[in-house]
Amino acid sequence: MKLGIIREQPKIWELSLLEGLSKYEISPGVICPINKSSSVLKLDMHVDRLLSYEFFNKIPLLSKFLQYRYSLNGRMFNFNKTAKKYDVLSPIEIGWASTYQAVKSGVPTVVKVWENIPYNWDLFPYLDKIRKTRNPKFAKYVAKNAALFLAASELSKEALILNGVTEEKIRVIYEGVDTNLFKPMKVDKEKFRKKYGFSVDDKILLFIGRLVWEKGVRDLLFMMKSLVSEKKNVKLIIIGEGPLKKSIKEAINVLKLDKNVIMIDRIDFFSLPEVYNNTDVFVLPSMPLLRFTEQFGKVLTEAMSCGVPVVSTLCGGIPEVVDDGKAGFLVPPCNWVKLKESVMNLLEDEDLRKKMGKHAREYILNKFDSDLINKKLAEAYKSVIK
Repeated sequence: MKLGIIREQPKIWELSLLEGLSKYEISPGVICPINKSSSVLKLDMHVDRLLSYEFFNKIPLLSKFLQYRYSLNGRMFNFNKTAKKYDVLSPIEIGWASTYQAVKSGVPTVVKVWENIPYNWDLFPYLDKIRKTRNPKFAKYVAKNAALFLAASELSKEALILNGVTEEKIRVIYEGVDTNLFKPMKVDKEKFRKKYGFSVDDKILLFIGRLVWEKGVRDLLFMMKSLVSEKKNVKLIIIGEGPLKKSIKEAINVLKLDKNVIMIDRIDFFSLPEVYNNTDVFVLPSMPLLRFTEQFGKVLTEAMSCGVPVVSTLCGGIPEVVDDGKAGFLVPPCNWVKLKESVMNLLEDEDLRKKMGKHAREYILNKFDSDLINKKLAEAYKSVIK
C-alpha cells in the first residue's frame, strides 16, 4: 500500500518515525511544497515536491485579498495528479488548504489532528494570519467527507466531535517516540559540562521548544532566578529558536542569570539523546493562550524515553503524556512558584530522580513506543481501503 503523507511544513522527527510503517507493508512517501522540502531529503523516503501557491504572497494587495477569500497558503499545483499515485493520503488538521485538496482528490484520506481547540479556525476570522492557513469552509468539508481522523489526544478527539466529526470516524493514536534512539545511555557528563562551561557538580535543567509565549519561558526564567538564590549549582540549557529570542536574552541579563543559563539555537535531531542523558530534569512550562494549548509535548516523551524525569504543566494534552507523580510532576500553568517546588524536589532527591526516570522509561515503552504506534497507524490506514 502506498501512503502519501501530506505536510505543508514537514518535520524530520515525525517522518523518521513513519518510515517504520514499511514493516507493515506500507510504503510511505511525502507530498510537500518544494520550498519546504530540504529536511525531508535526508530520509530514505520518496518525496513529491510541488510548487505552492504561496508565491502570491509576493504581491501585497493581491495577497491579502486572495488569502482572505481563498486561503491559498498550503495549496499546491499539480496536486490531484500526484495524489492519484497513492492508495491513501494522510494530511494534518481539518481546516488546512492541503487537507481540503486531499479530500477533494477522491483518494481515501486519513487526517491527523493535533488541534485541541474547537473551531480554532472560525473564531475571530478577521485575524488575517489565521485565515492564511485555515478556512472554515475547508474544515466543514473535511469534517464531513474525510474517511478517518487520527486524534493525537483524547482532547483532540473531543474537539473534533464539537467540530462536527462523528465519533465513529475518530481514533485516538498518540505520537510515537523512537525508543531505540531516545534511550538511557552512558555519557561523559564531565566532558559535556566542560563543553558549556559548567562544573562537574552542577545540576542541569533542560528546555527544548520554540521561543514563544505559550511555551512559558518567562516562568522558566523566574523559576531559575529563585532557584539560583537558594541552590547556586543549578544550570539551565534552553534549546530553540523563535520570535522571543532577543527578549529572552535581555531577560537573562536583567535577572543576572547569564552565568546560569545558556541558549542554543539548534541541535541536530539525532544528537538530542546525548543532551537528554546529560540532563537531571527536563522542564516544559507550557501555558494556554487564546488560540493555543499544548497539543502533545513531543519533547516530554523524548526526555522520559531517555529516563529523565520531567516537570511540566496541566496544559492541553500534557496530562495524557506525563504519568503525574510517577514519571515527573505536573503543576498549574503560569505558576513559577509551583514549578520551582517540583524541580527542587527532584534536584534535592537523587533517589527520587532515579525512581521517576526509571518509571518514565517503562511508561514510554508501554504506551508511546514507535513500533506500537506504527502498528496502530497501519491498521487505521488499511481500514479505509475498500
